[in-house]
Amino acid sequence: MNCRYALLTLPLFLSGCVVHLGPGSCTGADYVTEETLELTASDLSRLKVMAEAGDIRIEGEPGRDTIRVDAKIYQSEPGANEHDFRLLSDGNTAHLYATQSYSAGCWSNTPRIDMVVKVPAEMALDLEDGSGELVILGMAGTLNVVDGSGDLTIDGGQELVLNDGSGDARISNIQGNVEVDDGSGELWLSAIGGDLTLDDGSGDLSVQQVAGRVTIEDGSGDLSVEQVEGMVTVDDGSGDIQVRQTGGFNLIDGGSGGLSLEQVNGSVTLK
Repeated sequence: MNCRYALLTLPLFLSGCVVHLGPGSCTGADYVTEETLELTASDLSRLKVMAEAGDIRIEGEPGRDTIRVDAKIYQSEPGANEHDFRLLSDGNTAHLYATQSYSAGCWSNTPRIDMVVKVPAEMALDLEDGSGELVILGMAGTLNVVDGSGDLTIDGGQELVLNDGSGDARISNIQGNVEVDDGSGELWLSAIGGDLTLDDGSGDLSVQQVAGRVTIEDGSGDLSVEQVEGMVTVDDGSGDIQVRQTGGFNLIDGGSGGLSLEQVNGSVTLK
């Protein structure tokens, strides 16, 4: 297979191979182009990502001095003008755009951009994602994430503010405070170094190893909280509640479902 590569001034752009994936039962994104963007990061401290459809994996690497994006761009035909895919800088902030101007297609085969993004670990990250699986690993800066739909994994970060629509989510190893507004799907949180504030719509919820306080407003689904150094406050709609090894427990509203308390080393208030 012959590939074409174009070297430009920063940001660096490498054009890859165009592959026909074969016909489908409807008009979909049957062609894929592999492309790479790269930007020097020595004067950058923040990355802002605007993405619509496609899987995203962001990896923080200590000592890295560039931002590199390896992408597979799915489109309906060769040369179709269906995407805005750019990486540029403005002051101390890098901006990554991976959006679509055309979205019609097969149910699971619409125009989209799948990306692997490698960045300096200490960068702050602001990300707005529409749909697709999202994985964020190895970051040491602050994280501000808005995720529409699709499963989510975050492992690492200084502090986290997350607004998650639908899909399962796993969050771990955040050094400071965490704020989560979650719509639907199962949610697991562990190894939180500060306070945790959580507004959960529906789906089972598990919280483990929190160094600060935990405040939860939960709609429906079972709730498990354990190994929390501070006070745990819960306002619950429906579902069983299990609390173990915490610095205290305050139940504002238990809704419907059973309640189990073990090894609560502080005051207990049940309303």
